[in-house]
Amino acid sequence: MTAKEPLALEDRVLDREAIGRICVSLIASEQQHLLREGRIGHHQLIGARLLAAGHPPPDDLLIDEDTLGLDSLLMLSLVTRVAGVFHLSDTNTEDYLLVRRRLGEWVDLIDHHHTLMGRNARFTFWTSGSIAGPKSVTHCAAALLSEAEAIAKILMEQPPKVRRVLSCVPPHHIYGFLWSCLLPSRLGLEAKQLANLSASSIVRHACSGDLMVGTPFIWEQFAELDYQLPGDVVGVTSGAPSTAETWRCASALGPARILDIYGSTETGGIGWRESRDGTFRTLPDIACLPDMLSRLGNRLDLQDEIDWEKDGSFTILGRKDEILQVAGSNVSPAAVREILLRNPRVRDAAVRLDGRRLKAMIATAEGADEAELEIELRASAARHLPAPARPDRFLFAPQLPRTAVGKMADW
Repeated sequence: MTAKEPLALEDRVLDREAIGRICVSLIASEQQHLLREGRIGHHQLIGARLLAAGHPPPDDLLIDEDTLGLDSLLMLSLVTRVAGVFHLSDTNTEDYLLVRRRLGEWVDLIDHHHTLMGRNARFTFWTSGSIAGPKSVTHCAAALLSEAEAIAKILMEQPPKVRRVLSCVPPHHIYGFLWSCLLPSRLGLEAKQLANLSASSIVRHACSGDLMVGTPFIWEQFAELDYQLPGDVVGVTSGAPSTAETWRCASALGPARILDIYGSTETGGIGWRESRDGTFRTLPDIACLPDMLSRLGNRLDLQDEIDWEKDGSFTILGRKDEILQVAGSNVSPAAVREILLRNPRVRDAAVRLDGRRLKAMIATAEGADEAELEIELRASAARHLPAPARPDRFLFAPQLPRTAVGKMADW
């Protein structure tokens, strides 16, 4: 495996290959919505087209209706999203996406945009799937580069030396962007996208010197594998709080280091630790002031309650809101409940975490057939909710269980 030539800091933010992977990920995300609505077929998904082409991502892949199932209106939606993620309007290049219909041409346009913008480039990411309302968050390239350089410093603090990045995280999310696109671009590392592979296929790709980027949900998928990673592989987990099970499964594979990264779409990475019982340390580019954290002078508002130690390390006490993390996505139980209550045979509902998935307790209307109702609720969840937000178990009762003082009882 040969490393790519590192980019000088004054040059463009991302290398061309990373831009291509982000574009592919954005197209795939748009297509998944269309597939759920029955508007395109599996054979039109960009992943299938790339496999057929034989060398992903091929610059000559057509981005049109015949190839990807995108008619003129859907193409406009995709172009708007891609242009928004990269802020192509800053250089008036967004309209060219409508007339350039090959993947390589899109990459060239974005690459030229970054050449013009440098560290003034901007990127927009979306929060990780809260059905209560995902929101867009914009970061400047300077701040993202500062974090990438801090990450590189942590990786170089001790062996093993990282030679390649294997990512199980979509590159259009901020975590995947930082670790599998920006970091390899800055260090001249090869990067491979493995997000759509099975757990066994992912670990079989690992070689000496690899950095494996995943979420707690992904690391826990390795639990049943009788497999040992090469001894000089580094593992990274983020996107959701790591649990004892996360650390058990990741450690069982035998990586040389495991980095648990704390942060969010809104703030980027804040801190890291290398053991389940250890406290987090702030990233080297974070300024810790008496009443705030900042990166390059910009205030970072945390979504969690933090317990600070005298040495500046910290532990996470829990979220300030009631959003849950399910398989690396933010999920609002209240919003899931609202979807379930749309069924006229549901009098009331409660939603809570059950292990790694959600469960729902349904108070049924009089005379409702529970088996039929469960089929309807699962179908409604599949139509309106992303997979992490769909209850995995449904329980039924005449009324929701409550304590003597009227609060919800455990169930």
